[in-house]
Amino acid sequence: MLHQLNGMIDDNSEFKVQYDLISKQIQGVEKTCLMCEDTFHTGKDEDFRYLCSDCYKKFYLPLKEYYSVKEIEAILTNIKKEGGDMVAYLETAIQKAKEKN
Repeated sequence: MLHQLNGMIDDNSEFKVQYDLISKQIQGVEKTCLMCEDTFHTGKDEDFRYLCSDCYKKFYLPLKEYYSVKEIEAILTNIKKEGGDMVAYLETAIQKAKEKN
């Protein structure tokens, strides 16, 4: 039955996008974002993820050029613990990294 359903789905349709999202959620793991604390889903093979897509873009990507994966996780954990203006802390971390280089 699943094979028949897959055969009926047009690869470019909006239904296909929604179907893939639902399938991923069913097969994935529900996690809480380290920064915004929203719930997001990852695949079973993506257990290492600790940020939702939005926070990944906002916090991880700007640091990626300057720090290792473990360093970024430590920086973001410290930013979260400190509270306050997360964007200001992020900019400070980037500025420190630029000064090192």
